Amino acid sequence: MNSVRLNPLDSAWLAWFLESHAVAGIESWADGTYARFAGVHRVRLHGETRQLPRLHLSCRGFTPATYTTGVILLVLPAFGVPSARTGLYGTTTTTSTTVTNLSITLSLTPEALGLDPLAFGDGALVEAGTMTSCAVWVGAWNTSGSSGAKGALYGVTLSLREP
Repeated sequence: MNSVRLNPLDSAWLAWFLESHAVAGIESWADGTYARFAGVHRVRLHGETRQLPRLHLSCRGFTPATYTTGVILLVLPAFGVPSARTGLYGTTTTTSTTVTNLSITLSLTPEALGLDPLAFGDGALVEAGTMTSCAVWVGAWNTSGSSGAKGALYGVTLSLREP
């Protein structure tokens, strides 16, 4: 029996996967860049200080020699086309050819948050209002573009931290 091992960093495999599985507007991939919508998340003020929390991204990654791999974390008030011009964002890069820790921490601001409708009830409306939330995008790139040299990211994790 013949078996074929697909390398998830292979551009042909990734193109097939995204064409077959991508949800329009949720993720994109082209020429060494990848962007993924990570959801709309409720944000509450932190504890007795009543300050906005920080959003933290952590992952591990590496890049081929002579190239740079980067990560971007973008926060928007609502779902929409990702743009660093209209959102709160942070980036980090690595030129390490061995797996290394990468992280980005953003201090959330009122401008980065939106209001979403919120209602509780079981047929008869009990309570309605709004909640503060933000839309989060995570992106990655490699300066090799679409060449055969690929960087890699592992274990991408988002979490909230104390202000």
